[in-house]
Amino acid sequence: AESLDEPIPTWEQVGHLALVILVSASTTLLSPYGWRLYGEIYASLSDKLMIEVLHEWQPVSLQSQAGFTYAAWLVALGLAVGLLYRRIEPVRWSLLAFFLVQSLLHWRNVLFFVLLATPLWAELLAEATRRMSFLVPDVQRQKQALLGLTLVVALGMVWLGSDHLQRVIQAGLAPEEFFRSTEYPIEAVQWVKKHREQLGTRLYNDYGLGGFLLWWLPEEKIFIDGRMPAWRIGDRWIFYDYVALTAWDPPALGVLAKYGVDWAIVGRNTALDDALAQEPDWREAYGDRKVTVYVRRK
Repeated sequence: AESLDEPIPTWEQVGHLALVILVSASTTLLSPYGWRLYGEIYASLSDKLMIEVLHEWQPVSLQSQAGFTYAAWLVALGLAVGLLYRRIEPVRWSLLAFFLVQSLLHWRNVLFFVLLATPLWAELLAEATRRMSFLVPDVQRQKQALLGLTLVVALGMVWLGSDHLQRVIQAGLAPEEFFRSTEYPIEAVQWVKKHREQLGTRLYNDYGLGGFLLWWLPEEKIFIDGRMPAWRIGDRWIFYDYVALTAWDPPALGVLAKYGVDWAIVGRNTALDDALAQEPDWREAYGDRKVTVYVRRK
C-alpha cells in the first residue's frame, strides 16, 4: 500500500460511498418512469438492431475525420503518459482502461473518456513544465519557452480562422442564421411556422432531425428522436418501424398509415423522399436542398 500513489479508502469511506450510491439509485425511482428507467437502459444496451443501425453506437473508425482525430488524440495521450507518467494508481488505471474500451466500442462514450482523461492531461502538462525547469534552469529561458508554446497555440487558433470563432458566436447569438449553413432544415421550419394551416396533425420526421424539431417546433408531436430507440408499446416498436420505413427497399410506407401520419419532413433525395414523390396519396408542399415536406391528400 505504501508504494501506491493514490490513497486507499477506509471502510468508513467505502460505506459512505455505498450509501450515496444507494440513495442516488433510490431517488431515480421517484421519476415518472420509476423502475422502468433501468429496464430501458438494459433494453438499449441489449438491442442489437439499434446498436447496428445508430451511428452513436458504432465503434470508432478511422474512415471518418472524427475517428482519425480521436485516434491522433489517443496517440498523443499515450506518448505523454509514456514519457511523463510514473505513478502507481490502480484505481485510476482501471477507470481509464474501462472507459477507453467503451469509447472505442461506441462513439457515444468518447466524451466520457475525454472528460475522465482531462485531469490526467493537466497533470502531464504540469510534469512537463516541472521537467523543463530542470532542463532549462535559467528563468529567462523558461519564460521564452513558455512564450514560444503560447505562440504555437495562438497560431493554431489563427489557423482555425476567424470564421470559426464567428460561427461559434453566431450559433449562440443568431442560431437561425447559423443553421442556414448547416444540414439542419431551419428554412423548412420557418416555412412550417408560416403555413401551419396547410399541414396535417401527425408528423413524420427523420431520426436525426427529432431533437432539432423538438427545439424549433415544440408544439408538434415528434415521430422519433434520440430518446425512443428502445421504446415498445404493444405491437408498436417505433425504431423497428422507422428502420422499415427508411432502410428497407422499397420503404415500408404502411408504417405511415399505422401511425396515422398525415404530413412528413423527409431528408432530400433519400429513398423515402423518392417513394413519397411517386405516391398519388401524397403531395409535396415544400422542398429545398435539405428536406422535403409532404402532406397526405385528403
